[in-house]
This record gives sequence, C-alpha cells and structure tokens, in this order.
Amino acid sequence: MTHFLDRVTTDDEKVICQTRLHWIYILSGFCWLAGLSAAGFYLDALLWEYFGSNAPAYRQEILGLVFGSQYPWLAWMMTFLGAMIFIIHLLKVIATEIALTNQRVIYKTGLIFVDVKEIDLAEIRSETVHHGLLGRFLRYGEVHLDSRFVGDIYLPAMIQPYKLLKEIHAARRKLPDPLEND
Repeated sequence: MTHFLDRVTTDDEKVICQTRLHWIYILSGFCWLAGLSAAGFYLDALLWEYFGSNAPAYRQEILGLVFGSQYPWLAWMMTFLGAMIFIIHLLKVIATEIALTNQRVIYKTGLIFVDVKEIDLAEIRSETVHHGLLGRFLRYGEVHLDSRFVGDIYLPAMIQPYKLLKEIHAARRKLPDPLEND
C-alpha cells in the first residue's frame, strides 16, 4: 500500500484493489518526442536546402537565434518540446493512483498539487468502460463511474479495467442494504 493510501484510509477500511495507468501514456509521450524531433530536423534540413542553395553562407537570425548549418536550433527546440511532452506523460503515470477499498473508490493525481476524487460504493449507479480497438488488444480502458449525488468520476486509461469493475461489484454486494434497517 502506498504512503498516500495509508493517510486517506480509515482503520476500518481495507484496500481491495489498486491499479495504475497503462504504459500507453509513456508510449504516447515517446511518440511525441520522436515525431517532434524528426519534424524539427526535417524542417531544419529543408531550410538548409532552400537557403543554402540560394545563399553562399546560409545563416538566418530570428529573435536572437541563429539558424544555419552549424546551428540546428529549430531541430533542438522541437526535440526539447517533445521531451517536455514526454516528461508530462511520464509524470502523469507516476503520479496517478487508483484504489478500491471496501467503502469507496479513490482516484488521486498529482505529485505536488494533489487532486483526490472519491466516490462511495453505495453512490455508484453504473460503470462504463471505454476502449478502442487498441485498448481491447492491449487490455486497457477508461472507466466512467456514474454516481447519484456527487459528480461522476472519469478514470483514465488503466491496466485491466474489467478487473477493477469485477472488484467493485463484489465489494458492493458485501455492503449492508440500507432498506433492511427499517
């Protein structure tokens, strides 16, 4: 159990299931890095081809940045942008926790600025899993928890969403029926 879950669960609460985000987020970030980097180097080569053939010494200065054959700033700026997008995706995977206890579902995002969404099991009216063709093959999906009185919770693409739903259904069956107390 993570340190965060130790702090937010009560003594009579038991963690039943934990899941993480799927590695597809890291792959998506890597694709952004590779794509932007390739686009930057390609655009730099196009600029060199155009300006290099029309000018004896290709050298362009824009806002203090020198573009030319010895200065592939455009390529490195695009690579830096891709690296930032990759880091954002990686931090999202690291900083997101999804847990099911015997009383509620807890969804936490963020490392420094933490956002926690919770929904009691008794409040969940329905669950929906959204996954495309790739999600079906790689076994990931987004889960939408529809609740009665509090806002709905949309869980991002996680590993084995149907396992979480199965555990939610089992935990809901163990809850006391509020109508039996009357």
